[in-house]
Amino acid sequence: MENQHVKNIGLTISYIIHMLGEFFLCIYIFIFPAKYDVYYICYIFLLASLKLIFKYECIISYFDKIIVDPNYILGANPKHVPYKEVMYNNSFYFMCFLTLMIWLNLIMIFSRNKSVCIHSFCIVTLILSFFVEYKINYLL
Repeated sequence: MENQHVKNIGLTISYIIHMLGEFFLCIYIFIFPAKYDVYYICYIFLLASLKLIFKYECIISYFDKIIVDPNYILGANPKHVPYKEVMYNNSFYFMCFLTLMIWLNLIMIFSRNKSVCIHSFCIVTLILSFFVEYKINYLL
């Protein structure tokens, strides 16, 4: 019984981290000034890169899967995300909305900045993000 309680607390903390992260990803462009854009781009680039490194798994979702099934093998089922099941009932449309918001934020960052460095980083991050999402949703 105690072990189940610890699992539930771990999953709840993970779900809160996911919710805060998704909220930040969606509203960034409306709240933060352009001077923070490079941090947002780095965050998206880091998320996409980590998914590549961890066999297309979100590192937080991987820990969720380990909590639920200690025998889970990294990369065995990257489409299954416990957080999405609980919060959005695996809604494909919500995930499309979230991905679209990230890409729109990157496009708006590209358009409001004059720096060639930020433009280049935006393009690379958009391409990497698109590749990772496409691979997870259509090729795995």
